[in-house]
Amino acid sequence: MSADLGDATLEGANFRGADFHNAKLHGADLTDADLNGANLAGADLSGSILDNADLRNTDLRDIKWANVNSAKMTNLKDAKNIPPGFLAWALQHGAIQGDGDQRLTKGK
Repeated sequence: MSADLGDATLEGANFRGADFHNAKLHGADLTDADLNGANLAGADLSGSILDNADLRNTDLRDIKWANVNSAKMTNLKDAKNIPPGFLAWALQHGAIQGDGDQRLTKGK
């Protein structure tokens, strides 16, 4: 059974190391979410907002990422199993691959 968090507001949530294998996260707002080391394999991220999310060391195998709304300052350092085209798209849309927690601080 997989989590259905479609269209949920998960802004600033701490999901460090969480298992979201095959989760339905379509349309979810993951702004500022900490997903460092999480398992997102097979998750549906279509239409989601990933701004400032920490995806370091996250397993992105087979994610559905079509129509992701935004990925500004999303940290993809050491993300695993990145699907073809996603990294290039994310970097073109403001994602980073930085050491440490280089995400933006609210209010800056």
